[in-house]
This record gives sequence, structure tokens and C-alpha cells, in this order.
Amino acid sequence: MCVFPENNIRSKIQKYSSDLNVLNLGIGGSGSLMQYAILKEYYNLVNPEVVLWIYYEENDIYDLIFEKKNHILNNYLNDNNFKQNIINKQNEIDKKLIISFQKELQNKNSSKIKTFQYIKNFLKLNKLRNLLRNTIFINKMPLNIPSDFKNILFKTNEFLKANNTKMYFVYLPEKRRFNSSFKIDEKKFNYYPQILKIVEELEIPIINIYEDVFKKNSNPLNLFAKNGNHFSAKGYDLTALKISNFIKDK
Repeated sequence: MCVFPENNIRSKIQKYSSDLNVLNLGIGGSGSLMQYAILKEYYNLVNPEVVLWIYYEENDIYDLIFEKKNHILNNYLNDNNFKQNIINKQNEIDKKLIISFQKELQNKNSSKIKTFQYIKNFLKLNKLRNLLRNTIFINKMPLNIPSDFKNILFKTNEFLKANNTKMYFVYLPEKRRFNSSFKIDEKKFNYYPQILKIVEELEIPIINIYEDVFKKNSNPLNLFAKNGNHFSAKGYDLTALKISNFIKDK
């Protein structure tokens, strides 16, 4: 988000690791359950040597909580053999997406909205994210980390180990950490220590972009886009460089 494709994490990792073929299966607004489903659907088509599990601290836990309400996604968690063979259903998916957009637009007064802006917000789930961001006190998040978070990471790691694939957990910080208008407890913010503890207990190597990139930068806010909470081109570049060097060292 917020940069041209040649400046995103995938492109930059490819730049710094030219001997690798880098595939991005990330989807905006996805949490760990959807990421697990993506892995199960597409892994056998790629058979990668390395999987980067990129965790964004601002909303990934919230995304998981909402995903747990979806019975189809829960099937991936409850049945190790469950698959929808999505790769063979792209035409069907495209048709349903078009119908969904058409229904949403019909329910809006076209004279009061800009169609392009509405579709963009619909895709990014901005309304939902803004509601969560603006109604939850920054230092006292009332939600606990769902037990399914550890279970999903455990299942993912076991699945990858059985297929001789290395898994790395990439921790991305959010913008509010570095905004002086917020008073936060840096060590406890967004359940930071609890998340790392879970990953460490599962013996999954951690690429800590917060500690090793943003925290060491003299002006970390410059590593974020001016508008919104996504990284800037520079932020993605330094993140990709850290990831690339970590993989090479291993």
C-alpha cells in the first residue's frame, strides 16, 4: 500500500536476493486465519523453501477475531485436510466480486459519493479499521490474544517443517508507536511481549523490524507514508533489506 509495485516488500526482497524467486500471497486486511488458509490453498503449487509470515501489530489480532466468525475459514483450522481448490475457481470468484460491488453501489446514493473512492474504501475496509482505531484506548486494548493465534502458528510451522520449508515470523510496527501525540508503554504496546513470547515458544525465528529497523532509525516516522499508516518506499526498502540479510545469514 501507498507505493508503486516496484517499491513494495516483495520487489525489494527480490532486488536484494536476486537468486531467489519471491512470490507475494498477501491480501490487505487479512489476519492469521486467512493467511493460514492461503498457505493451505497455494503451498503445493509453489513448494517454497522459505515462508515469511508477516505480522502487522496494528490490526492482525482484530482481523483474526473477525475471521473466527467465518465458518468456512474455521474449517481450515479444524480440519487439516480441508481445501476449496480456490486456484481452479477464479472465474467464479471474479463473478461474485462483481456482483458484490454492484449490490454495494446500488445501496448508495451515487450523487453523494465518488465511486472510485467508495470502492477503494470497500477494499481496504477503512470504515471498520477507523472505527476500531478511534474507539479503543491506545494503551488499554480490551481484547486478549485469542488462543487460536498460537494454534494457527503451531499448525503452520508443523505443516512447513513436514515439507522441509523454513518459516520466519516478521514483526512490523505501527505508526502510533512513534507519534509523540500518543503516550504509550513501548514494551507493552499492542501485546508486543506476548506475541514475541508465543513465537519464541514455538521456536520460530523472528525478524523484528520494529527493534532492528524502525527503532534504530533517527526519524522512524519518515519510514511511514505521510497519509495513512502504511510504510513509505524507504520503510519498505529497509524492511526488505533486513529480511533479505536475515535469510542469507541463515
